[in-house]
Parts: sequence; structure tokens; C-alpha cells
Amino acid sequence: MKFTHAIAGSLTVTAALLMTACAPVTPNLDAHFGESVSVLRAQQTLNAGPPSSEQPKLDGVASHEAMGRYEASYRTPPAQPSFTIGISGAAR
Repeated sequence: MKFTHAIAGSLTVTAALLMTACAPVTPNLDAHFGESVSVLRAQQTLNAGPPSSEQPKLDGVASHEAMGRYEASYRTPPAQPSFTIGISGAAR
């Protein structure tokens, strides 16, 4: 008789533990899910509204020169500086 009560008690405890495993443990975190992405997107957006006449404009000559410099930087990359740190007389 005691043995069946012990089994029933342990099954009850096991069932209670299993039921708590299904319960949500992070309701506060779930309520704020995705806020960090929204905040970062808002921080990285410049002039989210419609364009206005107060925005700085780039004329054709300046934009053409900027694109030329951009493309040239990929054709001939700038030379990398060469130096040695903490080794005296290693390269002779």
C-alpha cells in the first residue's frame, strides 16, 4: 500500500515539474521582443520623412568626381605602410 502511494506521489511531482516546463518563463522579455532592432533601425535612419528642399544637394560635377575617386580606389589601392614593432635589427 505504501509503495503505491509513493509511486502516485512521485508521478504527481513529476507531472507538476513537467507542466511547469511548458509555462513561459520570460514574459517580460517576450513583451519587449524586437525592441532593440526597432531602436537600432531608428538610430541608423537619416531623414526618415519625405524629401524636403532643405536637404543638402550634390551637383553633377561633384558627384561625378566622387564616383571617379571611388572607382579609382579599387583599381589602384593605396600603399600599405610597412613597419616593425618591437623587433630591433630583425630586417637588415
